[in-house]
Amino acid sequence: MNILALNWNDLKNPFGGGAEVHLEELLRRLVSYGHQVTLFCSGWPGCLPEETVEGVRIIRRGQRMTFNLIAPPHLRRLVRENQFDILIEDINKIPF
Repeated sequence: MNILALNWNDLKNPFGGGAEVHLEELLRRLVSYGHQVTLFCSGWPGCLPEETVEGVRIIRRGQRMTFNLIAPPHLRRLVRENQFDILIEDINKIPF
């Protein structure tokens, strides 16, 4: 399956914590089962906008205070350009 996950942060983010540990363990396991996994999350000053970590493609847009404002158009384009089979929303603040 081609899986898209949404979360506030990723584990490399300085604000990342327990939720990111849990989510990224789940995503790594999905990759180990042969699934394609993309994580869409916020960035921080100096971060890479995109990278692959342990098989998980990470796309970062915006920052902590702007993520919920800029995410929708980026997500629409990402969904249009990819054929995701499932969406995991793991945001524990303000959902989309």
